[in-house]
Amino acid sequence: MKRLLTGLAVSILLLLQVPSSARAFQEEVNPEAARTFATLADMTSRRNLSGTVSVRTFDPKLGVRSMKFRVQASQPAGLVAQISYRLADGRWAVPIGNRTSAPRSVNQSAAKSAVARARTFVAAGRDLVWASEGYTPLSGKVTKDVETKPYPVTCSHFVAMVMQGWDYNHTTYVANQNTRVGPYVNYGPLNSDANIFSANRLAAWHYAKGDMWYVAGKQDWQVGDILFYSRSGYASSGRFANVYHAALYIGDNKVIHSWGVGSGAGVVEEPVKPWMFKDVAFVARPNWTALG
Repeated sequence: MKRLLTGLAVSILLLLQVPSSARAFQEEVNPEAARTFATLADMTSRRNLSGTVSVRTFDPKLGVRSMKFRVQASQPAGLVAQISYRLADGRWAVPIGNRTSAPRSVNQSAAKSAVARARTFVAAGRDLVWASEGYTPLSGKVTKDVETKPYPVTCSHFVAMVMQGWDYNHTTYVANQNTRVGPYVNYGPLNSDANIFSANRLAAWHYAKGDMWYVAGKQDWQVGDILFYSRSGYASSGRFANVYHAALYIGDNKVIHSWGVGSGAGVVEEPVKPWMFKDVAFVARPNWTALG
């Protein structure tokens, strides 16, 4: 017995001393060695994957909720290609198992309030300009004190400010503090983390909360829903679902969003154009909290 235990101890010691490179090699030759990856980058850097794998949703701050993928030899066709990832050896990881219908019915009064708040940002006109850098009211700073007009805004920061229950006049674009004036999404401790409000991370947060569904080419979104736009060309950056843009759907085939200096204003209201419809893969239906 003593000899057996000694041999076991030696075996364990040798196992612990296996170089990480050797363990990586073992994982490569044995695809079953690792099936769940912490990040998209971890998954896309691997070779010889097969079957089904999963990835945690982008960031520990966003909660743990896995997205599953089927590994296949070639790039898929259609809309699903825009949310798929090319792996290091040329294979493709294709998302599977995502819900294909809205998680809840529309809160009509909350959605109507959100649209009204969104239009106050449109009314700000050239006082706002799309800019990837600068301090918006989500930064925790008083924007009007640290920036000059036109004040910066992005697609996702605009959407998030509306989700926070703010209108333009009750943000630090105008006031000394941000104040909720309507129903809001409770982002919890992330409320003061402006980094969470990039389009792909905003999408990842709503996915983690069960708010999102894969539209599968169907235009079944409703007033107050958040449209997330994806393209496969963004996969190399490790973005959640290759999301690059967010917009608020307001009904009558129209959106309000911030998309670039070429729009003529920071936030604009316009019809859903063909390219927009083509790129919408995921939609989120906010889980509204009533203003207390």
